[in-house]
Amino acid sequence: MYKSQTIRSLLSLSTLFLVICACGNAETSTQTNGSIGEGTETEDFGSFYEQFHADSLFQLDRISWPLNGNFIQDSAGVAKDLHYHKGDWSMHRAMVDNPDFVQQIQPLTEDLYVEEIKARAGKYRIERRFARLSDGWHLIYYRESGL
Repeated sequence: MYKSQTIRSLLSLSTLFLVICACGNAETSTQTNGSIGEGTETEDFGSFYEQFHADSLFQLDRISWPLNGNFIQDSAGVAKDLHYHKGDWSMHRAMVDNPDFVQQIQPLTEDLYVEEIKARAGKYRIERRFARLSDGWHLIYYRESGL
């Protein structure tokens, strides 16, 4: 019991640290290069998210290619990034009240949302990150993992 409380505490602290770092980095990026959030006040995240899952051409257009996310370890144990490419992409559809999964979408800043989808059985997880760039919202990160 003590071990699970310690793990939960560490996860909570890690999440808080990630949020604080992400908030600081997003503000710095906006100030230095002006690409995040500039000129996109008319497109809200909810409208983007709905269209992203309904329109395949819109989805392909609103992904930052090559898309980062997963990684593997080579034979020497060194982590290597895997990138998703446009030609290999399968359209993502919206989760529609699937009792086998839990979905959470959280804004880290006004220009960055993180979505987490977990299997209730606890053996599968997806993380997607969406950022508001100069031409609207984009999927900028996608990672799936077995737990």
